[in-house]
Order: sequence, then C-alpha cells, then structure tokens
Amino acid sequence: MVADYVQTQPVLIQISAAKQLRDRVERDTETAGEKRVTAERVRISCPEILYVSEANPKELAKT
Repeated sequence: MVADYVQTQPVLIQISAAKQLRDRVERDTETAGEKRVTAERVRISCPEILYVSEANPKELAKT
C-alpha cells in the first residue's frame, strides 16, 4: 500500500515521500496514544495512499 503510493512519485523524491509518510504516521500514532503503528493508522493518517491504490489498480498491478 505505502510502496504503491511512493512509486507514483517522481524517482528523485520517492525517498523523501516515504520518509514524510513514515514521519506523519509515527507522529499520529504517538498523538493518539497508540503503542504501535497499525495498518488502520496508516489508512487514517494517509488517505492519499488509498486513493492511489483504488484509482489505479491496473497500473499498480504492473509494479
């Protein structure tokens, strides 16, 4: 799910995009008082990931 989203970004910013997503999810997990990151937390914190996954299923299947 996360990798699919990151791959939609230009190659030169993929590392930065992945780090921003990770930082956001970790921050939101801590703010919510949760002890660990879950798939549900990723879905809540990064809805754009779901949008990319649902909008381009054929494109994602190629990767």
